[in-house]
Amino acid sequence: MNSYKMTLANPLFTLIKCNSMRTECDIHRLTRNSHRRTNHSSCLIAQFSSKKRFGSLVDHKYQLINAKGTYLKQSIICLASSEDDFDIPTLDMDLPMLQEEAGATLSADGVPLSFGNDEVCLGAMRTGVVLVDRSDWGRVRVGGEDRLDFLHNQTTQDFKSLQPGQGRDTVFSTPSGRTVDLATAYVQENSVMLVTSPSMTDQLVGKMNKYIFMADKVTVDDISSKCRMFTLLGPTSNDILAQMKVEPAVLEAPEGSHSLLNFQGSPVLLAVGGGLPVPGFTLIVDDAVGADLWSFLHKMGSIPCGQVAWESARVMCGRPAPGAELSEDFSVLEAGLFQASSLNKGCYLGQETIAKVYNKDAVKQQLWGVEVDGRVEPGALLTNEEDGKRVGVLTSYSETPGIGSGHFALGYVRCRVGGKQVRVEGMRVNAGPVSGVVTQIPFPTREFSPEAAPQKSTSGKEVEVSAEDAAELAAAEERKAKKLAAMEARLAAYLQAQQAQDSAEDK
Repeated sequence: MNSYKMTLANPLFTLIKCNSMRTECDIHRLTRNSHRRTNHSSCLIAQFSSKKRFGSLVDHKYQLINAKGTYLKQSIICLASSEDDFDIPTLDMDLPMLQEEAGATLSADGVPLSFGNDEVCLGAMRTGVVLVDRSDWGRVRVGGEDRLDFLHNQTTQDFKSLQPGQGRDTVFSTPSGRTVDLATAYVQENSVMLVTSPSMTDQLVGKMNKYIFMADKVTVDDISSKCRMFTLLGPTSNDILAQMKVEPAVLEAPEGSHSLLNFQGSPVLLAVGGGLPVPGFTLIVDDAVGADLWSFLHKMGSIPCGQVAWESARVMCGRPAPGAELSEDFSVLEAGLFQASSLNKGCYLGQETIAKVYNKDAVKQQLWGVEVDGRVEPGALLTNEEDGKRVGVLTSYSETPGIGSGHFALGYVRCRVGGKQVRVEGMRVNAGPVSGVVTQIPFPTREFSPEAAPQKSTSGKEVEVSAEDAAELAAAEERKAKKLAAMEARLAAYLQAQQAQDSAEDK
């Protein structure tokens, strides 16, 4: 075996020299010096030093593994031979490694859970800017000539009204108007990019493919593994992008607007909005330069933020999530997803039920925030503190360090009792031994936008029908008033009789 003398700065990785004709491997520790990115993974090559000529290592196959023996990368490395010290071309660290260097604790899937700064991140979302790696969210490209018609019929948003460069939230719902997922759609020249919730991509791709028929010119492709997605959240996110020479007109565009930028020769889709009702932007980039873009955004002053802080912000803002607020148990309107829906675009999956509930004003429960004074479990029943009656159920909970009581939850609360609207905000409730107060949250909307609400026809026939309905309603109100007057008269007579009887007994 060849013997190499290594300069060890931080030996985290092992290089295994594999000969296809042999099973033996020479194992050598690597050092961390300068780095350069290649392909879709990365590895670190050490700076070798040797006084002996160790021969050419051209076209040997190498594997990079970490200290735990986890396989990271396999590639062909060409190394020149020399008797003197020399530099070997080096490769950049991949994204998880960069994030670990920044203090991240990663999940088994490589998702940054926390950078040990969750409270700082929640504050920076209000006063500064954080950088969230949302690459675990799905990215689905819907292509083909019929793509807009297809999505128009399969989801709640009015896709036919959208132009390239525009974006909207849209809901995948069941035929009965129940919720499956809340996605964001970016309409491009030749395709639509759908951003789906984590772990929902396979289900939604299967759901869409199920409704593609032979004559439909539609393609659905999961491209999640080919790109990275980062979100800047906070009022100073504009400042970060300004350092990338992004035009002010792009930064000030409406929510969902998007355009393409150039970063190291790769296109970056830059969209206004970051998934929460907080100033922000979303960037989707090829995986090959994802680590470099994350590093650049970090160095420009954004604070790295993990999933723990993101989840706290999601709960406090009231964005519904699959498996919690989005399920077969709750409808599109109950979840407060009016802004992602339309009743003025014709039929779509679940439209009939949604329209019926809206037209009858029959939304019986709504998604609200609950500031609680301690830890609670999702699924806990909510009861009214005054009378102990059940008024709802909790769906999500998060600690919110440094904010309010430090505990916040989401839940569905009954907003109609006996057919009448009741005041929900400010209601004091109990979730077992924990008490709390129902509070407003910014993400849900309770009414359609003017262009998405059902249009009222002005045709003669419709006017005539409306007049007849008005006359019938007036007659019904008159009958109701007469009945009420009769009831009040009987009640007055009863009270008078009772008063007379009480007076007689006193004598």
